[in-house]
Amino acid sequence: HLVLSTLHTNDAPSTVSRMVNMGIAPFLVGTAVNPIQAQRLVRRVCSKCKVDVSAEVPAKTLIDIGIKPEEIDTFKVMKGKGCATCNGTGYKGRVGLYEVMEITEGIRDLIMVGATAVEIKRKALEEGMLTLRQSGLEKIKNGVTTVEEVLREEVHPVLDAAAARARARHPTLTIAVSAPLDTAAGALVRLSDG
Repeated sequence: HLVLSTLHTNDAPSTVSRMVNMGIAPFLVGTAVNPIQAQRLVRRVCSKCKVDVSAEVPAKTLIDIGIKPEEIDTFKVMKGKGCATCNGTGYKGRVGLYEVMEITEGIRDLIMVGATAVEIKRKALEEGMLTLRQSGLEKIKNGVTTVEEVLREEVHPVLDAAAARARARHPTLTIAVSAPLDTAAGALVRLSDG
């Protein structure tokens, strides 16, 4: 039988902890669940008014959000300037950020021994899982969405520290941090020109 279900968690590895906390035995989670996908929707840059704003975004800001220094000059940072098509917002439509965690033998073993979400995530990353952040960075590099959108939608336990670093380096940015409504922990960060 195939059963699809949804849970509110910060990322794919946290789903295991959530299920165990709900009373499902770890051996059942480890043997019955495969794969786990976390997703977030971000606004898509309007294709009618998309402009290159690479010169306005400091390289250090891109590095702070996780883009490798050697990749910075290989893509253009895009933003919509606003037009009739997008009602002046600079965005038209939405696109998904995805994190898919396959339950491999190594991850199954961790689940069976009661590993934490952090330990499971570490193993999933070793095995090639792309995080929501990495998915968002790819969308930025492809000109599909903006830095602000990726930071706004991503729930990340160390975002407060990243926001503080960005605020210290770029005092003209306004950074708002608030707790998301559908999670018990985490932070949403919104960067906007201030």
